[in-house]
Amino acid sequence: MPSLAASRPSQIPGASSICVFALLVLACHCASGQDAAVPPDKSVTSAPAKRATAASKSPNVKNGEISVIDAAADTLTLRDRTGKPAVYVLTDKTHYTKNRRPAERASFKVGDTVVLHFRKSRTDGALLVTELDDAASWAWLTEMRKTTTPATITLITDNTLSVTVGQDSLPFDYTISDKTRWEKAGKEVEAAAFKSGDKVFVVPRSLPSGSVMARAVADSTSGAVQEKERLATSVHGVIVSVDLAGHLVVVKTVAGDTRNFAISDDTEVVVSSKNMPLATLKQGLHVVVRVKHEAGDEVAWRFTVESGKRTSTVRKRTSTSKGAVIKK
Repeated sequence: MPSLAASRPSQIPGASSICVFALLVLACHCASGQDAAVPPDKSVTSAPAKRATAASKSPNVKNGEISVIDAAADTLTLRDRTGKPAVYVLTDKTHYTKNRRPAERASFKVGDTVVLHFRKSRTDGALLVTELDDAASWAWLTEMRKTTTPATITLITDNTLSVTVGQDSLPFDYTISDKTRWEKAGKEVEAAAFKSGDKVFVVPRSLPSGSVMARAVADSTSGAVQEKERLATSVHGVIVSVDLAGHLVVVKTVAGDTRNFAISDDTEVVVSSKNMPLATLKQGLHVVVRVKHEAGDEVAWRFTVESGKRTSTVRKRTSTSKGAVIKK
């Protein structure tokens, strides 16, 4: 009785030729190093990059559960989501926030889930905690650091603006300095023009120490938007007038402000990525103005003419007491 292997070729006409052809095709694919049926798996190379990006966004911020608090050594041990422990040092400069209110070190217990911000000591490499919060407070503070916030003034000192925010009248302190801008009734004023009980809108700036600076304080949302725009190094708007002889260009900005920009022979004009002469600037052009401040003047060092018209409205952001954002 003939074997099954021996009988197969005779059962399929031309089977030997088909097998040989298939082997030749396979050999060609192997030799070329390509496989048309299986596209490259981009996730193999992109996944590590994504993980690196996510980790690098806030390398000095950790969240996890407090497993040990050593009052004598002024340290706490935090276990992150992977269960890995790390020891952090609490200092006299550590800020504590719980339930969106200022707190003390004793407010935190073993088992609490927290978020901490730290920096590495330059002397011994210790991880020094600058800020320790519960999750709700961290989310709220994140908004306070980046969002223009309506507030009620309680006290103004030489370096602090104390306010309450939101329906819960949460207390909050902003750092102020001689660089803080103050606006009332559309005019630049001194801090003394404001008093306890005044309703204001505060434009913030996050500081490395964990504190929040008041970059600008205004008595209206429009004033806050304009003050924030005046602090920026790039301004969008429409040219109102051009005085080449007087070295001045007037621009109506998207925040509704009218700005006078000084120009010189060194001022650049860019249209479609090409450098153009100053005479290119005309009334009605939509431009992006790059600004620097010199001796109290606003100097435009570059105008970029935009190809499309921009809307004159501005999306304003203000925060509520719970950190939600209202866009107007």
